[in-house]
Amino acid sequence: CEDTFALVGGGAIFDNNDAGARVECGLANIPGFVVTPEARVGELQVQPLPNPVYTFSAQSYRSMQRLFPDATKYGILWVDLEGVKTVYQQVKETVEAVGYDVVYEATYAPINESGWRNFVRSMRDEGVQGFELVGEPENMTALLNAMQTEGWYPDFVTMQPNMYDQKFEDEAKGAAGPAVYSRLNFPMFDMDGEEYPGMGDYLALMERYRPEGKYPALLGAQAMSAMLLFARAATECGADLTRDCLLENAAAQEDWTAGGIHAPTTPGNSLAPDCGLLVRLTADGFVYDEEATDPNEGVFNCSDDNVLELQDDYGVPRPSE
Repeated sequence: CEDTFALVGGGAIFDNNDAGARVECGLANIPGFVVTPEARVGELQVQPLPNPVYTFSAQSYRSMQRLFPDATKYGILWVDLEGVKTVYQQVKETVEAVGYDVVYEATYAPINESGWRNFVRSMRDEGVQGFELVGEPENMTALLNAMQTEGWYPDFVTMQPNMYDQKFEDEAKGAAGPAVYSRLNFPMFDMDGEEYPGMGDYLALMERYRPEGKYPALLGAQAMSAMLLFARAATECGADLTRDCLLENAAAQEDWTAGGIHAPTTPGNSLAPDCGLLVRLTADGFVYDEEATDPNEGVFNCSDDNVLELQDDYGVPRPSE
Protein backbone atom coordinates (compact mmCIF):
# COMPACT_ATOMS: atom_id res chain seq x y z
CA CYS A 1 0.00 0.00 0.00
CA GLU A 2 2.90 2.38 0.57
CA ASP A 3 4.18 2.35 -3.01
CA THR A 4 1.37 0.92 -5.19
CA PHE A 5 -1.32 3.23 -6.55
CA ALA A 6 -3.73 0.56 -7.77
CA LEU A 7 -4.04 -3.12 -8.59
CA VAL A 8 -5.00 -3.57 -12.25
CA GLY A 9 -5.83 -6.63 -14.34
CA GLY A 10 -5.14 -9.29 -11.74
CA GLY A 11 -7.09 -11.93 -9.90
CA ALA A 12 -6.76 -14.92 -7.58
CA ILE A 13 -8.78 -18.07 -6.98
CA PHE A 14 -8.89 -17.62 -3.19
CA ASP A 15 -9.34 -13.86 -3.31
CA ASN A 16 -11.00 -13.55 0.11
CA ASN A 17 -7.82 -14.38 2.01
CA ASP A 18 -6.49 -10.88 2.65
CA ALA A 19 -9.11 -10.40 5.40
CA GLY A 20 -9.93 -6.93 4.10
CA ALA A 21 -6.35 -5.64 4.17
CA ARG A 22 -6.58 -4.09 0.69
CA VAL A 23 -9.64 -2.04 1.57
CA GLU A 24 -8.30 -1.15 5.00
CA CYS A 25 -5.21 0.46 3.52
CA GLY A 26 -7.15 2.18 0.72
CA LEU A 27 -5.68 0.29 -2.26
CA ALA A 28 -7.82 0.62 -5.41
CA ASN A 29 -8.54 -2.46 -7.54
CA ILE A 30 -9.62 -2.80 -11.17
CA PRO A 31 -9.45 -6.59 -11.45
CA GLY A 32 -9.26 -8.88 -14.42
CA PHE A 33 -11.47 -11.27 -12.48
CA VAL A 34 -12.89 -11.89 -9.01
CA VAL A 35 -14.09 -15.20 -7.61
CA THR A 36 -15.39 -15.40 -4.03
CA PRO A 37 -18.49 -13.51 -2.86
CA GLU A 38 -16.44 -11.34 -0.51
CA ALA A 39 -14.21 -10.23 -3.37
CA ARG A 40 -17.08 -9.69 -5.77
CA VAL A 41 -18.65 -7.08 -3.49
CA GLY A 42 -15.32 -5.63 -2.36
CA GLU A 43 -15.07 -1.90 -1.76
CA LEU A 44 -12.66 0.43 -3.59
CA GLN A 45 -13.09 -1.73 -6.67
CA VAL A 46 -14.56 -1.48 -10.16
CA GLN A 47 -14.92 -4.56 -12.36
CA PRO A 48 -14.79 -4.00 -16.14
CA LEU A 49 -16.62 -7.31 -16.61
CA PRO A 50 -18.83 -7.53 -13.53
CA ASN A 51 -19.12 -10.87 -11.74
CA PRO A 52 -21.76 -9.89 -9.17
CA VAL A 53 -23.23 -11.95 -6.35
CA TYR A 54 -26.89 -10.98 -6.67
CA THR A 55 -27.46 -11.31 -10.42
CA PHE A 56 -26.48 -14.11 -12.83
CA SER A 57 -26.59 -14.75 -16.55
CA ALA A 58 -29.59 -16.86 -17.59
CA GLN A 59 -28.90 -16.58 -21.33
CA SER A 60 -27.64 -20.11 -21.95
CA TYR A 61 -30.44 -21.72 -19.92
CA ARG A 62 -33.18 -19.78 -21.68
CA SER A 63 -31.59 -20.67 -25.03
CA MET A 64 -31.58 -24.36 -24.10
CA GLN A 65 -35.27 -24.15 -23.22
CA ARG A 66 -35.93 -22.80 -26.68
CA LEU A 67 -33.79 -25.43 -28.43
CA PHE A 68 -34.74 -28.39 -26.22
CA PRO A 69 -38.27 -27.68 -24.96
CA ASP A 70 -38.86 -31.25 -23.74
CA ALA A 71 -35.72 -31.34 -21.57
CA THR A 72 -36.70 -30.41 -18.02
CA LYS A 73 -34.48 -32.49 -15.71
CA TYR A 74 -31.16 -30.89 -14.81
CA GLY A 75 -27.95 -32.17 -13.25
CA ILE A 76 -25.03 -30.27 -11.70
CA LEU A 77 -21.58 -31.59 -10.83
CA TRP A 78 -19.19 -29.31 -8.97
CA VAL A 79 -16.00 -29.20 -6.92
CA ASP A 80 -16.46 -28.01 -3.33
CA LEU A 81 -14.02 -25.08 -3.25
CA GLU A 82 -14.50 -21.43 -2.31
CA GLY A 83 -15.74 -19.44 -5.28
CA VAL A 84 -16.70 -22.53 -7.26
CA LYS A 85 -19.28 -23.34 -4.60
CA THR A 86 -20.86 -19.93 -5.11
CA VAL A 87 -21.09 -20.44 -8.88
CA TYR A 88 -22.72 -23.84 -8.29
CA GLN A 89 -25.27 -22.23 -5.97
CA GLN A 90 -25.95 -19.47 -8.50
CA VAL A 91 -26.34 -21.98 -11.32
CA LYS A 92 -28.78 -24.04 -9.25
CA GLU A 93 -30.90 -21.03 -8.27
CA THR A 94 -30.90 -19.78 -11.87
CA VAL A 95 -31.87 -23.03 -13.59
CA GLU A 96 -34.64 -23.63 -11.06
CA ALA A 97 -35.90 -20.07 -11.51
CA VAL A 98 -36.16 -20.49 -15.30
CA GLY A 99 -38.09 -23.75 -14.88
CA TYR A 100 -35.72 -26.73 -14.65
CA ASP A 101 -36.02 -29.48 -12.06
CA VAL A 102 -32.61 -30.23 -10.53
CA VAL A 103 -32.73 -34.02 -10.12
CA TYR A 104 -29.01 -34.67 -9.69
CA GLU A 105 -26.31 -32.88 -7.66
CA ALA A 106 -22.89 -34.22 -6.75
CA THR A 107 -19.36 -33.07 -5.94
CA TYR A 108 -16.12 -34.41 -7.32
CA ALA A 109 -12.64 -34.43 -5.79
CA PRO A 110 -10.49 -31.40 -6.63
CA ILE A 111 -7.46 -33.64 -7.23
CA ASN A 112 -7.18 -37.11 -8.78
CA GLU A 113 -10.90 -37.76 -9.27
CA SER A 114 -11.32 -41.17 -10.91
CA GLY A 115 -15.05 -41.83 -10.68
CA TRP A 116 -16.21 -40.02 -13.80
CA ARG A 117 -18.00 -43.04 -15.29
CA ASN A 118 -19.90 -43.49 -12.02
CA PHE A 119 -21.11 -39.89 -12.24
CA VAL A 120 -22.28 -40.52 -15.80
CA ARG A 121 -24.14 -43.68 -14.83
CA SER A 122 -25.83 -41.92 -11.92
CA MET A 123 -26.97 -39.06 -14.14
CA ARG A 124 -28.30 -41.50 -16.71
CA ASP A 125 -30.21 -43.38 -14.00
CA GLU A 126 -31.74 -40.12 -12.74
CA GLY A 127 -32.91 -39.19 -16.23
CA VAL A 128 -30.77 -36.03 -16.48
CA GLN A 129 -31.52 -34.15 -19.70
CA GLY A 130 -29.54 -30.94 -19.19
CA PHE A 131 -26.22 -30.76 -17.38
CA GLU A 132 -23.46 -28.46 -16.19
CA LEU A 133 -20.09 -29.09 -14.55
CA VAL A 134 -18.86 -26.18 -12.43
CA GLY A 135 -15.10 -26.39 -12.21
CA GLU A 136 -11.99 -26.68 -14.36
CA PRO A 137 -11.71 -27.55 -18.08
CA GLU A 138 -9.49 -30.57 -17.37
CA ASN A 139 -12.27 -32.17 -15.36
CA MET A 140 -14.86 -31.36 -18.01
CA THR A 141 -12.64 -33.17 -20.51
CA ALA A 142 -12.53 -36.23 -18.25
CA LEU A 143 -16.31 -36.20 -17.88
CA LEU A 144 -16.96 -35.91 -21.62
CA ASN A 145 -14.59 -38.80 -22.22
CA ALA A 146 -16.54 -40.83 -19.66
CA MET A 147 -19.81 -39.97 -21.42
CA GLN A 148 -18.33 -41.13 -24.70
CA THR A 149 -17.13 -44.38 -23.11
CA GLU A 150 -20.53 -45.02 -21.55
CA GLY A 151 -22.31 -44.16 -24.79
CA TRP A 152 -24.60 -41.66 -23.08
CA TYR A 153 -24.94 -37.88 -23.21
CA PRO A 154 -27.68 -35.64 -21.83
CA ASP A 155 -29.76 -33.72 -24.37
CA PHE A 156 -27.49 -30.71 -23.81
CA VAL A 157 -24.55 -29.52 -21.74
CA THR A 158 -24.00 -25.91 -20.68
CA MET A 159 -20.64 -24.51 -19.61
CA GLN A 160 -19.41 -21.29 -18.01
CA PRO A 161 -17.03 -19.04 -20.02
CA ASN A 162 -13.89 -20.51 -18.41
CA MET A 163 -14.37 -23.59 -20.61
CA TYR A 164 -13.61 -21.54 -23.74
CA ASP A 165 -10.00 -22.61 -23.64
CA GLN A 166 -7.71 -23.83 -26.42
CA LYS A 167 -6.28 -26.72 -24.41
CA PHE A 168 -9.77 -27.90 -23.47
CA GLU A 169 -10.91 -27.53 -27.07
CA ASP A 170 -8.02 -29.62 -28.36
CA GLU A 171 -8.42 -32.36 -25.77
CA ALA A 172 -12.23 -32.55 -25.53
CA LYS A 173 -13.51 -32.02 -29.06
CA GLY A 174 -13.22 -35.72 -29.88
CA ALA A 175 -15.75 -36.48 -27.14
CA ALA A 176 -17.92 -33.38 -27.53
CA GLY A 177 -21.26 -35.13 -27.95
CA PRO A 178 -24.24 -33.68 -29.77
CA ALA A 179 -24.90 -30.42 -27.89
CA VAL A 180 -22.20 -28.88 -25.69
CA TYR A 181 -22.40 -25.09 -25.32
CA SER A 182 -20.42 -22.33 -23.62
CA ARG A 183 -21.57 -18.76 -23.03
CA LEU A 184 -19.19 -15.87 -23.78
CA ASN A 185 -19.18 -12.09 -23.39
CA PHE A 186 -16.37 -11.90 -25.96
CA PRO A 187 -16.37 -12.55 -29.70
CA MET A 188 -14.48 -15.72 -30.56
CA PHE A 189 -10.77 -15.20 -31.12
CA ASP A 190 -11.07 -16.19 -34.78
CA MET A 191 -13.97 -13.87 -35.62
CA ASP A 192 -13.58 -11.14 -38.21
CA GLY A 193 -11.11 -8.56 -36.94
CA GLU A 194 -12.70 -5.87 -39.10
CA GLU A 195 -16.06 -6.27 -37.37
CA TYR A 196 -14.45 -6.52 -33.92
CA PRO A 197 -11.27 -4.46 -34.27
CA GLY A 198 -10.59 -4.42 -30.54
CA MET A 199 -10.16 -8.19 -30.50
CA GLY A 200 -7.98 -7.92 -33.60
CA ASP A 201 -5.82 -5.35 -31.82
CA TYR A 202 -5.58 -7.59 -28.74
CA LEU A 203 -4.42 -10.54 -30.84
CA ALA A 204 -1.89 -8.31 -32.61
CA LEU A 205 -0.51 -7.20 -29.24
CA MET A 206 -0.24 -10.83 -28.14
CA GLU A 207 1.63 -11.69 -31.32
CA ARG A 208 4.00 -8.75 -30.93
CA TYR A 209 4.78 -8.93 -27.23
CA ARG A 210 4.09 -12.57 -26.42
CA PRO A 211 4.98 -14.49 -29.61
CA GLU A 212 6.04 -17.53 -27.58
CA GLY A 213 2.55 -17.80 -26.06
CA LYS A 214 0.75 -20.99 -27.01
CA TYR A 215 -2.64 -19.33 -27.57
CA PRO A 216 -4.76 -16.37 -26.47
CA ALA A 217 -7.03 -16.83 -23.45
CA LEU A 218 -10.06 -15.06 -22.04
CA LEU A 219 -8.31 -14.16 -18.79
CA GLY A 220 -5.73 -12.26 -20.81
CA ALA A 221 -8.44 -10.40 -22.68
CA GLN A 222 -10.16 -9.62 -19.37
CA ALA A 223 -6.88 -8.26 -18.00
CA MET A 224 -6.55 -6.06 -21.09
CA SER A 225 -10.05 -4.69 -20.49
CA ALA A 226 -9.07 -3.84 -16.91
CA MET A 227 -5.89 -2.07 -18.04
CA LEU A 228 -7.77 -0.04 -20.64
CA LEU A 229 -10.44 0.91 -18.09
CA PHE A 230 -7.67 2.07 -15.76
CA ALA A 231 -6.10 4.11 -18.56
CA ARG A 232 -9.43 5.70 -19.54
CA ALA A 233 -10.33 6.61 -15.95
CA ALA A 234 -6.85 7.88 -15.09
CA THR A 235 -6.73 10.02 -18.23
CA GLU A 236 -10.06 11.60 -17.38
CA CYS A 237 -8.71 12.53 -13.94
CA GLY A 238 -5.77 14.31 -15.55
CA ALA A 239 -3.53 16.19 -13.13
CA ASP A 240 -6.02 15.55 -10.31
CA LEU A 241 -5.42 11.79 -10.36
CA THR A 242 -6.27 10.18 -7.04
CA ARG A 243 -7.56 6.75 -6.12
CA ASP A 244 -11.00 8.21 -5.48
CA CYS A 245 -11.07 9.96 -8.86
CA LEU A 246 -9.83 6.81 -10.59
CA LEU A 247 -12.60 4.64 -9.17
CA GLU A 248 -15.27 7.28 -9.69
CA ASN A 249 -14.44 7.65 -13.38
CA ALA A 250 -14.06 3.91 -13.90
CA ALA A 251 -17.48 3.25 -12.39
CA ALA A 252 -19.04 6.00 -14.52
CA GLN A 253 -18.22 4.29 -17.84
CA GLU A 254 -21.26 3.06 -19.75
CA ASP A 255 -21.41 0.53 -22.58
CA TRP A 256 -17.80 -0.39 -21.84
CA THR A 257 -16.29 -2.65 -24.54
CA ALA A 258 -12.57 -1.93 -24.02
CA GLY A 259 -12.43 -0.62 -27.57
CA GLY A 260 -14.33 -3.55 -29.02
CA ILE A 261 -12.73 -6.47 -27.16
CA HIS A 262 -16.02 -7.64 -25.63
CA ALA A 263 -19.76 -7.02 -25.44
CA PRO A 264 -20.97 -3.84 -23.70
CA THR A 265 -20.85 -3.90 -19.90
CA THR A 266 -21.53 -1.50 -17.06
CA PRO A 267 -18.40 -1.56 -14.87
CA GLY A 268 -19.12 -2.06 -11.20
CA ASN A 269 -20.46 -4.79 -8.96
CA SER A 270 -24.21 -4.69 -9.40
CA LEU A 271 -25.32 -6.27 -12.69
CA ALA A 272 -24.14 -9.21 -14.74
CA PRO A 273 -23.59 -8.34 -18.44
CA ASP A 274 -26.83 -8.64 -20.43
CA CYS A 275 -25.06 -9.33 -23.75
CA GLY A 276 -23.54 -12.64 -24.73
CA LEU A 277 -23.17 -15.31 -27.36
CA LEU A 278 -23.16 -19.10 -27.36
CA VAL A 279 -20.47 -21.27 -28.90
CA ARG A 280 -20.81 -25.03 -29.42
CA LEU A 281 -18.05 -27.59 -29.04
CA THR A 282 -17.92 -29.83 -32.10
CA ALA A 283 -15.55 -32.44 -33.45
CA ASP A 284 -13.75 -29.56 -35.19
CA GLY A 285 -13.59 -27.38 -32.07
CA PHE A 286 -15.62 -24.42 -30.89
CA VAL A 287 -17.96 -22.80 -33.42
CA TYR A 288 -20.29 -19.84 -33.11
CA ASP A 289 -23.89 -21.04 -32.84
CA GLU A 290 -26.15 -18.41 -34.34
CA GLU A 291 -29.35 -20.37 -33.70
CA ALA A 292 -28.59 -20.77 -30.00
CA THR A 293 -27.44 -17.15 -29.64
CA ASP A 294 -30.32 -15.55 -31.57
CA PRO A 295 -28.23 -12.37 -32.06
CA ASN A 296 -29.74 -8.90 -32.07
CA GLU A 297 -26.56 -6.76 -31.73
CA GLY A 298 -23.79 -7.99 -33.99
CA VAL A 299 -22.95 -11.55 -32.93
CA PHE A 300 -24.40 -10.96 -29.46
CA ASN A 301 -27.83 -11.32 -27.96
CA CYS A 302 -28.52 -8.38 -25.64
CA SER A 303 -31.62 -8.46 -23.48
CA ASP A 304 -32.73 -7.73 -19.93
CA ASP A 305 -34.03 -11.32 -19.89
CA ASN A 306 -30.44 -12.55 -20.05
CA VAL A 307 -29.88 -11.46 -16.43
CA LEU A 308 -31.68 -12.97 -13.47
CA GLU A 309 -32.06 -11.32 -10.06
CA LEU A 310 -31.09 -13.88 -7.40
CA GLN A 311 -32.77 -14.24 -4.04
CA ASP A 312 -29.94 -15.74 -1.96
CA ASP A 313 -27.31 -13.36 -0.55
CA TYR A 314 -24.58 -16.06 -0.64
CA GLY A 315 -23.14 -15.00 2.69
CA VAL A 316 -22.52 -11.33 1.91
CA PRO A 317 -25.14 -8.72 2.90
CA ARG A 318 -26.80 -6.82 0.09
CA PRO A 319 -25.92 -3.11 -0.13
CA SER A 320 -29.38 -2.09 1.07
CA GLU A 321 -28.87 -4.10 4.23
